[in-house]
Amino acid sequence: MQRSSLRKFVPTLLGSLTLFGCTTMPSANSSFLKSQDRLVVKKGLRTQQLVTQPPSPAIEQGSKLKIDSVEFVRNAQISANLTPVERELIENVLAREICADLSDRFDIVADPSDANVYQLRIGIQRLESTSKLSAGIATVTGFATPIGLRPPLGLGSLTVEFELLNPQGQQTAAMVWSKKADIGSNQASVSRIGDAYRFAKESSSDFARLVLTPDPSQPIVSPKNGSKGPPDLACDPFGKKESFLTGLVGQILPLPPEYIDEGRKP
Repeated sequence: MQRSSLRKFVPTLLGSLTLFGCTTMPSANSSFLKSQDRLVVKKGLRTQQLVTQPPSPAIEQGSKLKIDSVEFVRNAQISANLTPVERELIENVLAREICADLSDRFDIVADPSDANVYQLRIGIQRLESTSKLSAGIATVTGFATPIGLRPPLGLGSLTVEFELLNPQGQQTAAMVWSKKADIGSNQASVSRIGDAYRFAKESSSDFARLVLTPDPSQPIVSPKNGSKGPPDLACDPFGKKESFLTGLVGQILPLPPEYIDEGRKP
């Protein structure tokens, strides 16, 4: 390559590379969290987090957990082209994933009348839609080449706030989780919520991991008796979590969530 051509190519390459992992640090200014005093930055390669580290164990022995309905926080940033059904799918998959993950260790209840019930609140701060054209190009190039690339337009994003409150209403754990798709995100389904749906699963798993293993050096303390089994009945309204096989097929053939997710049970 000639030197003059190299000078033109390098800035273009560097500009493209900056689109990988370009996620803005989330803000906790939505007033959704009861407290922001102990939030600290936890940076990832493509994910940005503000975290309040819970005590160990995060939920005391003999206590139960109630998962509140997911809501959009005040002044949430939502793409105008998203329908109520698409928004509800994102709300529901957040609750479904975290309910399934935590029910292995904790008793999930629907009725908070018990005195020893922790409360889990989830608020969506930002929900940006995905360009179907952009996702479609990534899917095609992903099949044709080892690395599928997307045009740097119409990249979806999601910012979620999680908060765990003890029976006295005091915050014991919190997380503000944010991620934006980049030009290397070739797994998005051809759907306006393709990126956000995938990020909803990731964010719920990250917060569940924070609650389950607040101190990685210590063994997991489970208030729940018995061995691992199906999710608690309180998780039923959110629907069934996808199986390993369904998830694997979804990675090979990224079908739109609207086609494969039945949503919340009536």
